[in-house]
Amino acid sequence: VRCGRKKEKGRTQFTQERT
Repeated sequence: VRCGRKKEKGRTQFTQERT
């Protein structure tokens, strides 16, 4: 699951995305 921020500055800033 995505926990964190959404796409910021065209950059995917997620704390725990799909590793």
